[in-house]
Formats: sequence, C-alpha cells, structure tokens
Amino acid sequence: MGEKIQGIFRYGIGTFLILGILVGMVGAAACDGPPSYVGANYASGSNSGNAPFFLSMEGVASPSPNGDPITTWYWDFGDGTSNSIIQGSGAAYQNPSHVYFNAGTYTITFRAATSCGIWSADVTFPVTVFAATTGVTINPVSNAYYGDTIQLSGTDTSGGTTVHLQMEGPSISMGTKIADVPVQGSAWTYAWDTSALPGAGTYTVWAFTQLYWQSDSTSINLMAVVTPIYGKISVSSSPAGATAYLDGASKGTTPLTITSVTPGTHTVDLTLAGYQDYKAAVTVVAGQIATLSATLTPIPTTGGLSITSTPSGATILVDGVKTGITPMGIELLPGSHVVNLQKAGYAEYTGTFTVVAGKMAPVTVQLVALPQTTTMIVTTTSQQTTATGGGTLTIQSIPTNAAIRLDGIDQGTTPKSIPNLKAGAHTVTLSYPGYNDWTGTVTIVTGATMPITITLIAKSGTSSGTLPATVAPSGTGTLVIRSAPDGANVYLDGERLGVTPLTLSTVTLGTHRVLLTHSGYADYEETVQVSIGAESEVAAEMTAAQASPGFEGICAVIAVGAVLIFWRSRQ
Repeated sequence: MGEKIQGIFRYGIGTFLILGILVGMVGAAACDGPPSYVGANYASGSNSGNAPFFLSMEGVASPSPNGDPITTWYWDFGDGTSNSIIQGSGAAYQNPSHVYFNAGTYTITFRAATSCGIWSADVTFPVTVFAATTGVTINPVSNAYYGDTIQLSGTDTSGGTTVHLQMEGPSISMGTKIADVPVQGSAWTYAWDTSALPGAGTYTVWAFTQLYWQSDSTSINLMAVVTPIYGKISVSSSPAGATAYLDGASKGTTPLTITSVTPGTHTVDLTLAGYQDYKAAVTVVAGQIATLSATLTPIPTTGGLSITSTPSGATILVDGVKTGITPMGIELLPGSHVVNLQKAGYAEYTGTFTVVAGKMAPVTVQLVALPQTTTMIVTTTSQQTTATGGGTLTIQSIPTNAAIRLDGIDQGTTPKSIPNLKAGAHTVTLSYPGYNDWTGTVTIVTGATMPITITLIAKSGTSSGTLPATVAPSGTGTLVIRSAPDGANVYLDGERLGVTPLTLSTVTLGTHRVLLTHSGYADYEETVQVSIGAESEVAAEMTAAQASPGFEGICAVIAVGAVLIFWRSRQ
C-alpha cells in the first residue's frame, strides 16, 4: 500500500509487477487488422480457354502490419456448380483448381483471413470460357458396378491420334489420369477396370484430344454411378503355394485375393502335391472380403492294423517281430504283412494282411482253445496213454458256393466241413467268379474244430489282398444259454463267462463251442452257430453223475479178488 508524501503517491514494487502483468495480458489478447494485401495469379497461365477449361489459381496475401499470420482462404469460381465455392486452411485451399464445362464469362472472388478471423476485402478476377472447338465424344455407360470392367468408347474427329482419359471422384483428385488411348479410324475404346478404384461412388470421366492445360482441349463428361455388387475372397493356406479353384476355375496360388466374386455361396478347392485336396464353401457379401484360411493335411505314407483277439492278451508278431499284446493298433508301411498271435492254451494263429496308406484295417481273431489231454488208467498194466487223431476244418464264405482248394487240392464248394486233417498249418484258397481270390493259412489242432468264415471282395471294390482265416464278417449276434438246473458254469470257446442262465449280446459271428459244468452233474457240450442280428439258444438238460465207489470201494474190490484167487489156488 502506498503512502502520500508531499503530493506524490509512493507504491511498493509488488504493485507495479501486478500492473505490468495486467498490461501484458491486455496487449497479448489484442488482434491486428486484416491482411495488408490479397491477390491471385493464374497458375495455369491463362484466364481463358475452350470448354472444359481447367483453371489453377494461386492465392497471394501479406500479413497485417503487426504480423498476424494468414490462415484461411476463400474462393468462389462463379459458375454456380456444387464445387465452385471452397474455404479452408492449408495449401490445397490457397492454390485450388476448378473446371468450367460451359462456355461463358465468369468472375472469381477471393479473400483471406488472419489467425484472429479478420477477413480482407474481396478481390475479383475475370475468366472467359469458349465453346469446344474439337470433335471428341464419349458414349454414356449404364449398369456400371463396382468391380466391373466398363467399356469406355467414343469418337475423335479433330484429327488427333490420342485421346486422354482423366477422372475425378471419391478420394481421387481432379485430373487424375486413367489412360492415353490411341485413335483408330476416328474411334477410340478403352476397358476401364473399376476394381482399382478406392470404392463405390460417383466418378466423372473426361476425354480430351489434347492435354488439359492447352486452350483448345475439349471433352464430354461421364457421370458413372458405381455400386458394389461384387465381393472378394482372401485365400491363404498352410503351407502356401496351393493352387486355388473358385467353382472349378483356377485362380492362382495361395496366398491370393479373388476379386469380382458375385454374392452368394461359392466352392473353393485347394490342391498341393503331397497333401490331401481341400474343399470349402465360402459365402460372399457384396462390397466385403470373405476370408478362407486352410491348413492342408499331408497325404499319409503309412497305414496300420488294429488287432483284437478273443480272448485278449495274445502276443502279436508282425513279420516275425514281437510287437505287443492284443488289443493293439500297429502302424505299418503299405504292403503285405504276416501276423502271428500266440497265447498259452490256444492254437497259434497266422494270417496275411494288406496295409493301405492312410487306413487302419481292423483285424479280429477268435483264438481256438487247445483240447485237454485225456488220461486213461489200465489196471492190468498201469500205463498212461494219450488220445490222438486229426482235426476238423469248417469253411463258410460270403457269397456261398466258392471253390475250395486245401493245400492245392480241390475240396468242393462252401459251406463245407473237412474232417481228419493232420495237425499243423494248411493253406486254404477260395475262388468265386467276379471276386478276388482269398488265400490264408489255418492251423489245425488235434481233436479240435477250426471254423472260418470268409467275406470275398468284389473285383470292382477295394484293392485285393489276403484276409485272416479267422476274421468273421462284421457284426455280432446274441447267444442265450440256459440249463436245468441253473447255476452251471458257462465256457465259450474255452473261456469262462459266467453261470446259467446267461445272455451274451455281442458274440462274434460263426461257430462256437459251449461247455457247461455243474457239481454233481455230467459236463454238457454243444456247438452253436451265431448269425448277425439273430438270437441263438443253448438249452441244456444236465444229467446227474453216477456215484463213484471211491478209493475205499476199489480197495474192497481188490481184497475180494485176492481172496478168491487164493481160494482157487488152494482148490
């Protein structure tokens, strides 16, 4: 606060600082006047010419005396068209271009404004446009759609050799070149690919006999409404380089973009050496890009066998090499392979199979139980003997009446049972007109019946090859087993499966051996045939076992016999 001394006010230094800041702020907020000068030049070199007359202007302005910059420009080209008035900041607004299509005299109005928004006075410039003096024409176009190739054509009677095509449209500045087209016999034509345009919209196309900046040029404009009725498909694949087909027509190799695709669902196929063919349905929407990304699958070079056995747990040997235990899937090279199955208490199985690349062939084997050795006691000599004899092979086929050759000897036709065969391996061949021959190895066990059912392969079907002798036709049947009395132990092909009454719903097709045992009753055995989708039945009336004299009875008989012998010797 100041104090008054001899008529003079004295203030502190803080008061003067505040006043200085306020004065500075007032000065900073003040704006100078309008630009000191505005003018313009005809950048294209002339203010007159034949229609269509392309005019380029260059705006000139000087800042205000105290330096407010020029930021905004305004032009009115005076012909009343929709693009005759432009206003804005930047070089494009300071130095614009305009096209006069009609003959006449026009006045250009120009002004500029400073950063404070203070405009200069208007300045005007005259323009004179003369009628076209040359004979170039361009024919109208109808039904022009985005992505179409439009045929532009017309005439030129000016005597020139070239027509210059230029355009203007969405995101495309005026005077953008389309092409220079040669004139032949006073006519010209050009195929215009609209897929190169940035999008749908309205485009103006001009044809000139000379370049647009020359005063004697002329043109007729074309307003083409381009509507997006096409779409695109972007196709890629892993790996790349696959040939792409659209609805059966080759379009190139991946990755690629297929253009000019009509809306709707299309089929895209991809092919590449070493890989499986790929096919997909792609839906295309107008004006959009559908994307297809495909992972190709290599063509397999190996196949395999899926081996199961009844009972399971059999040792698998493939081409003589131990491979695993059933059930098991084994990958193998294509071709013929020999499979052996081994399990204690069962006959060894041998079969030959053909492996096809990319396929896992099922192999189902019914192992044959070995017969138990029967021991007989002869009282006179007390020696043990073992029953011996041959085995039996029963053969069925689909279709029936196939010719049978056993170890190279004709045996008639299927179905057939061949008894008294020597134990060991035998070669069986089945033949039927129109079908591939079947050859397999079967192992005959003494005292056992070996049933096989073979489905022959038609020659028009899959590639020929041998199948396992004990592979049953596909499918299963049902086996119902009852006994009187109930509670008998059930053995199917040597494997205990339960007690009666018992229903087995997934029994493999073919011939099976059923054995029933019950305490106090004689064993019951029956051979039953199981058919696909059918129910087979075993109904056993078990017979009570006769009482045995036991050890004590035998000793009593021996004692009596000894007494009789002694008595007779005394006589």
